[in-house]
Amino acid sequence: MAKTFPPVLLVEDEVLIALDLVRTLAERGLEVIHTTSSEEALRVLDTTPDVGLVLMDIGLGEGENGIGLARRIRTTSSLPIIFFSNYSDPETLAQVEAIEGSIFLPKLVTRETLLTNVIRLLKDRCTDHAAKTDDRIRLLIDALDQPAALCGLTREREVLSWRLLHGNSLFNAWMHQASPLLLERTRLPAGRIVEALARGIPLEIPIQQTSEHGGRALLIPWTKDLFLIVLRESALLETLTENEEKYRLLIENQTDLVVRVDTEGRFLYVSPSYCRMFGKSEEELLGKTFIPLVHPEDREPTLKAMEALYRPPYTAYMEQRAMTVYGERWLAWNDTAVLDEEGNVVGIIGVGRDIHEKKLAEIALKEATEQLKKAVEERELLLKELLHRVRNTLSLILSFIHLEKSSWDDPRLLSRISSLEARVKSLSELYALLHSLGGIKEVDLSAYLSRLAQTLLIAYAPGDRISLDMDLAPLSCSAKDATSLGLIVTEIITNSCKHAFEDRGTISLMLRREGDDLVMELGDDGRGLPETRDSGGSGGLGLQIIPLLVQQLGGTLTVESGKGTRYTIRIPARRP
Repeated sequence: MAKTFPPVLLVEDEVLIALDLVRTLAERGLEVIHTTSSEEALRVLDTTPDVGLVLMDIGLGEGENGIGLARRIRTTSSLPIIFFSNYSDPETLAQVEAIEGSIFLPKLVTRETLLTNVIRLLKDRCTDHAAKTDDRIRLLIDALDQPAALCGLTREREVLSWRLLHGNSLFNAWMHQASPLLLERTRLPAGRIVEALARGIPLEIPIQQTSEHGGRALLIPWTKDLFLIVLRESALLETLTENEEKYRLLIENQTDLVVRVDTEGRFLYVSPSYCRMFGKSEEELLGKTFIPLVHPEDREPTLKAMEALYRPPYTAYMEQRAMTVYGERWLAWNDTAVLDEEGNVVGIIGVGRDIHEKKLAEIALKEATEQLKKAVEERELLLKELLHRVRNTLSLILSFIHLEKSSWDDPRLLSRISSLEARVKSLSELYALLHSLGGIKEVDLSAYLSRLAQTLLIAYAPGDRISLDMDLAPLSCSAKDATSLGLIVTEIITNSCKHAFEDRGTISLMLRREGDDLVMELGDDGRGLPETRDSGGSGGLGLQIIPLLVQQLGGTLTVESGKGTRYTIRIPARRP
């Protein structure tokens, strides 16, 4: 079977699936190159430039996955990519969508659907491969007042065939009246045309006279497969003098810099805009290399970037500084290799643009970003150090409290010192959590209250005499609010551990969100509050400060006491 399409590169590490896919594609006459890993696939692409499509799985064993491979391919090639995988989660699909020129097909699709997409993309690749050219060429063609077109050239068995890619209105009118272009109208042998085009030399081709539509065609090489064709001396044309003047004005007044160099970097052509930029004449530049005009620090990166011109898609982009008549300027270059019939690079066409102001702005932005990043890092380090020092200070305070407790025997005084110790511990737990998170703007309230409650229970009810029942929704709040809520929890749990139970019991802590409110419920199944204490907290200091802390939070407090005690604190979830 004759080869119709370029080969398909299959990247699949599951051998049975790969075998099925190779057979399926081969039955349609498609050549398949099978690889099992990212590195192997890249080696194939380096040595087989005519690959037309990549069909790959996303999961590729222990090595780089398909997403990573596709990103690496995109740095040098616009090959169409089909991801054929069972990974269809939103995150993966978003990564696929971000890779230009790729589609996703689940492995569950029918083989006919797979083949339809493979053949469609291969056809598009063959159709568009020669058509990718700069919009400036199309604008140039449209600006000419003579029939002109961008065409693609193919050659089979020494026969030239032409394909119109873009023509201006005059050329399209000529095509409409003059029948198919050039194939039967060429009087020169195909070999001579190919040789001239490979050398990058413009060539005039006579067109047979058929009624009034004869004349000559000027063939101008652009890349290996792309050529500009300008019809001359046709009855559809007026004199060329005015048109050539307009073409000259167009070239001379374009702001982009256009050069053509050989493989040694010697100038073969320089546009007038390039000469003006560097204050040199065409005669001074032709035959000289461009490297001396590049800033010394940018010469090696420039040559490194130009290595991409020697592998598909034979294009390169670089930014470099150059000493111009306007001083040192940043220039951006888009280079395209000129290939001969065997695919060898015989020259380079470069289109440059002055990006000095844009580059300076980018550099300034990068420097400002780096300074900001450094300032943020320093702030974070300072904050962590500050939180660490606060924790150390609280630890010192606790040590002082412990030492003070050891010198007293009065139970009432020891009880008060223990309450003070619990309050300091609640603050210490908060700062421990802040230190682990590395910030102070927002606190994981559920994590903080859980750690605090367990610490208090270990301190005041060791063993299993009192159990802790917690149901905490994952909610966050400011460090300031967390401090107040932590003190509330400390007072209530400490009070329950000391006074609520005769023997065994349970302390419960719940946290949830109701509408715009954050609700915390804390209670026990003990004996309840003494009748001499009301919900306003008229007893000890602990119960007196709870309502004050709730008020500070802008919330409400409800206390239920009977068979056990339950505190319900409701505060706004978003503080004004």
